Amino acid sequence: MKTSTALIRELAELAPLFDRLRADGLRRRQLTLPRRRLLMFLHESGPLRSSELAQRLAVTPRAVTALVDGLVESGYVERRPDPSDRRAMFVELTESGTAICSDMQRSFDSFATQLFAGIGSGDVDAALQTISVVRQNFERLLAS
Repeated sequence: MKTSTALIRELAELAPLFDRLRADGLRRRQLTLPRRRLLMFLHESGPLRSSELAQRLAVTPRAVTALVDGLVESGYVERRPDPSDRRAMFVELTESGTAICSDMQRSFDSFATQLFAGIGSGDVDAALQTISVVRQNFERLLAS
């Protein structure tokens, strides 16, 4: 078997393990994957208008409204009026939202440290570069 074929098989075997770990974390935090994605996006970018969120997350405005409604109900985000456009609203994290995002980031960082224990930073850097190219090639194949 070619080494590249063996690598694809190994990566394919990792996918369900990552899915299970992510599902467990989401269940513990009572989040869905789309809500987690929106929270982490706000955590990294800061407050945004709903229309900007929809565009950047590549979802419909209606989908963002539903996601934000659920996160407002959970106390993780709030809507604030846009002072420059009274029809628009900013969505931003609350203290609870910031806390859960920080907790998710710490958990992920800890997981990464455990997962790559015993592997040199140069090897991790090389793997990151390789997987990045593989992902780009994959996306190009799917687009054609």
